Amino acid sequence: MEALRRHLGLSRWLLFGGSWGVALSLAYALLHPDRVLAMVLRGVCTMRDSEIHWMFGGGAGALKPWAWQRFLDHLGADDPADQANPLLAYYARLLSPDANVRDAAARSWMELEMAIGFDSRSQLLDWDGERWAYETFPAAPESRAPLRAPPPRPALQAAAPASASSFPIPAAAAVKAAAADPAAAAAAAAELLARGLAFRGDARMTGSTAQALLECHYSVHGAFLRGGSSSTGGKGASGGSSSSSGSSRRSSLSSAGGSMDDLSGVLPRSRRPRAREQPPPTAPSPTLAAPPPARPLPPAAAANATAAASAPGNWPPLLQSVGGGGLAGIPAVAVHGQLDFVCPATTAFELCRAWPGLRLRLVPGAGHSMYDPAITHELVEATRLLYDAAAARYFGAAAAGSTTGAAAP
Repeated sequence: MEALRRHLGLSRWLLFGGSWGVALSLAYALLHPDRVLAMVLRGVCTMRDSEIHWMFGGGAGALKPWAWQRFLDHLGADDPADQANPLLAYYARLLSPDANVRDAAARSWMELEMAIGFDSRSQLLDWDGERWAYETFPAAPESRAPLRAPPPRPALQAAAPASASSFPIPAAAAVKAAAADPAAAAAAAAELLARGLAFRGDARMTGSTAQALLECHYSVHGAFLRGGSSSTGGKGASGGSSSSSGSSRRSSLSSAGGSMDDLSGVLPRSRRPRAREQPPPTAPSPTLAAPPPARPLPPAAAANATAAASAPGNWPPLLQSVGGGGLAGIPAVAVHGQLDFVCPATTAFELCRAWPGLRLRLVPGAGHSMYDPAITHELVEATRLLYDAAAARYFGAAAAGSTTGAAAP
């Protein structure tokens, strides 16, 4: 984003981010607060592991169980590890050299996303005893299909145990089977991640398959912002506060619910961007600064240490960084649907608590899509309000610069 701003010759700009674009906007603003005039955020997402697991680990599936079941059914029941960690299973299929495998996985991926992200108020889902079908809602009574004649009642038999795929959350048996050989599971995950990082695209790939692969790729890697993923101020099962430190973070990569620390010696390091420019002396970034070394270092070694600490993999969670006050003074409005099943409103609420200066608009009856009429209305109004605020900041700063004889950056 910073390279794009320089390429366009913009001195400052207004950020407009939706869904994972909210995480990207927050990360950029924390690094370059002097370049951000204002922010419009929609469908708040900070890419914590808990948020990724909600979408691709069965949380949202509890609200749309028929869609989640189709998502799991695509993986088959042969490998319990696939059922235990659908995210990695889909990642492997989306990276397959077989275009048919990739495209089929992408269709299933997008079907889940559409079912959870786009809620229809005019379509009723009906099970008629044999199949699922959508019907126009509400419908006139005479347009409804008659009930099917019930089949003959079978003889009473002992109830069969529920299968592993009968529930939105993977059954304990599948998790246990996947955890039987954790070293092999970690090695397989490491190989898959390395293959994903080395992938350079395929010109034959369709747009929808490329979109599914990008979404899965960034989800697997925590949007390359993973420094810790525990919710700040959350409650554990015992009712106590959960820690936000790195030691308590959970990873969406673990097929058996292990932590990132369990795989720290196995998983390859993500490719790091070049070291960012140092912030101006008047606007330091305390939440991302490297800790002082224990002993004096040579200049080259000190520069390398500072660059390493600035890399996204070493950042604290975004909510924790925001809570450090790095965004104070930036006008911002967040618009979030109260019925957003992709990014539950709890994330928007926690961001507001960490950033009291953020204006949060929780829209009743609205979901995740920016095309929801109520969400669109709020985004247009937020943009109008922040345009005025951004113009005041920009021209105010320009006027101050001209008064002192300083050129605008």
